[in-house]
Amino acid sequence: SERAGVFNIRSFLKRVRRPAVAIPCIVVLVVLAALSFWFFNRQAKIRWAKDELLPRITQLAGVATVLDYIKLYQLAVEAEKLIPRDPQLSEILKNYSTRLSIITEPPGAKIFIKGYHEPEKEWAYLGVSPIENLRMPYEFLRFKMEKEGYESVLGASPSGKYDWINRKFIPGKILRKLDKSGGIPPGMVRVTGGEVEEIGKLDDFFMDRYEVTNRQYKEFIEKGGYQKKEYWKKKIIKDRRELSWEQAMAEFVDGTGRPGPATWQGGGYPEGQDDYPVSGNSRYEAAAYAEFAGKSLPTAYHWGIAQGELTDLIDNKFFSEFSVPQSNLKGKGTERVGSNPAITSYGLYDMGGNVREWCFNETPLGRLIRGGAWDDI
Repeated sequence: SERAGVFNIRSFLKRVRRPAVAIPCIVVLVVLAALSFWFFNRQAKIRWAKDELLPRITQLAGVATVLDYIKLYQLAVEAEKLIPRDPQLSEILKNYSTRLSIITEPPGAKIFIKGYHEPEKEWAYLGVSPIENLRMPYEFLRFKMEKEGYESVLGASPSGKYDWINRKFIPGKILRKLDKSGGIPPGMVRVTGGEVEEIGKLDDFFMDRYEVTNRQYKEFIEKGGYQKKEYWKKKIIKDRRELSWEQAMAEFVDGTGRPGPATWQGGGYPEGQDDYPVSGNSRYEAAAYAEFAGKSLPTAYHWGIAQGELTDLIDNKFFSEFSVPQSNLKGKGTERVGSNPAITSYGLYDMGGNVREWCFNETPLGRLIRGGAWDDI
């Protein structure tokens, strides 16, 4: 029989020191060390996600307001990377996220977004339209659409809607038609029409992005707006009787008896307020200015559609937490149009606050007013 020989350590070490053997061994050891570190580090992160992050998310979900949804969603997405099949986390994501699609006609527009509550923040590039079923937190967004050769579109929208019957968020959709550059009247924006129960279908229409300014109204006066009957197409009624042309024009004067809004003095407005909204003009004067500008006062239905989907909200949170703080409802007087960051679904400014706005509709007490003013709160 034979017995195994003596192990020669010196010979083994000599062979190991050879580069052809040593280098692969070192590589293997480094890889094993790296894999071990990654494994144990990941296990530690998974335990942290289960033991600390998930309870924090669950606690926040119990008291979350609209502004908390974004933070809650971000934490849940962070946890999902570590514990993707956790049933509790899946339920939270289901309850506090939605799906958003953004479609433009034509397609191919660059889409940028930011939180409605962060008007000063830089735009974040989202992608090129169409964007389908993008998972997002429920939040109020500002969006911007840009395509070469077309007018840029600005607007705002919730990322989803809320189904009160089933108590869950449902997917949102933003659909906008893009107009070729120069294809819409200056200073106006396209508003998507829709079905109105009382009157049926309203086609798309254009509306001024800003309220009419003192400067614009001054031009109307200087070009004979109060001397040309063709602008004054409605019967002018006071105390239930119709006024003659001469009687009516005698009524529409400023504080010094010159033609113009009642708040003006000496045929003009305060210095430095060129771009402030005109105020103190009657519904008849507003309608005459619209005729002069080749436009018309909006009906209440047009005005409501232009204000848009931001009125379809949860517990009126949009108005209390977003719109009011960003509108001129401060009780300190009018401000330059567009200087407050609150915008509507179609990118119109100052539809809440600054000055009230005349609509075309008649009511038992006169023409309809919408929008609120700087002194309403």
